[in-house]
Amino acid sequence: MKTLQTDFFKAITTGFAESLHRASQKPNKKNIHALRVASKKIHALLLFLESTAPEKVNSKKIYRHFNKLFSKAGKYRTTQLHIEELEELSGKVAGKELKKLKEKQKKKQKNLQLHIKEFNRKKHLKKIDELIKKPGSNTALNGKATYAFAIHAIKDSIQLSGKQVFHRARKHLKDAHYLLETLPHDAKAKALLYVFAPMEKKIGRWHDLQGSLPLFQKLADKHKDGTSALQIRNKAKRINKEIAKLESELKSDFSQLKNKVLKAI
Repeated sequence: MKTLQTDFFKAITTGFAESLHRASQKPNKKNIHALRVASKKIHALLLFLESTAPEKVNSKKIYRHFNKLFSKAGKYRTTQLHIEELEELSGKVAGKELKKLKEKQKKKQKNLQLHIKEFNRKKHLKKIDELIKKPGSNTALNGKATYAFAIHAIKDSIQLSGKQVFHRARKHLKDAHYLLETLPHDAKAKALLYVFAPMEKKIGRWHDLQGSLPLFQKLADKHKDGTSALQIRNKAKRINKEIAKLESELKSDFSQLKNKVLKAI
C-alpha cells in the first residue's frame, strides 16, 4: 500500500513526542539537540499547513508553545557550547569562567526540565494531528504541494539581505529541508537537499561562532596580562578569522545557489 504524505507528517509529531520524552529522562547534549531539531520540524510543518489553508491555520499561535521550549533548550545549548570552547584552554582565566558557566548550566538544565515537565504534549500535538487528518487533507497535503513549499522557502533564503542574513536564510533552508525529508522517494527532493544541506551546516557553524565570540572578546578585554589571558585573546582571534572565512564562502555559496536550484528543479 502506498504511503500517504500525511503519514510522513504524522511522523514529525511522533518524533517530537519521542524527543521530548528522551530529553525529560536524560537532558544531555544529544537529547537536547534532538529536541531542538524536532521543534524545528514542527515549525516547518506548521508553516506548510498554513500555506495550504491560511484561513484555518495560524502557525505562530500554535507554535508559540513549542517556541518557548525551543528557546530554553537553545539557551542550554549555547552555554554548553561556551563550556566546550573554554575546556580547550587552560589557565586561571578560562578555569574561573568555566566554573561559572557550569554552575549556570545546572540552573538552565533544571529550568529546562521544569518546562519540559509542564509542556502539555497531548494538547499541543493533538491540534497539529487534527490539522493533518481533517477531511480533504490527503489531497491538499500532497508531494507536489510539499515540493512547491520547499522551493518557495529556498527562494526566500536567496533573496534575503541585511543584518544576520545567514541566520535568517538558514531558517528558510531548514523549513525546506524538513519538508523535503517527507519526500524520501522523490529524486528532485533528494537533488535539492544535496545542493543546500552542506550550506546549512556551514551557517550553523557560523552561528555558533557568532555566539561564542562575545564571551571571548569580553574576557580578552577584562584580562590583559599572563599566559591565560594570551590564550583567550588568541582564541578570540581564531574565532574572528573563521567567521570571516565562513562569511566569504557563504556569500559565494548563495550567489551560486539560485542557478543550482533551478537546475535541480
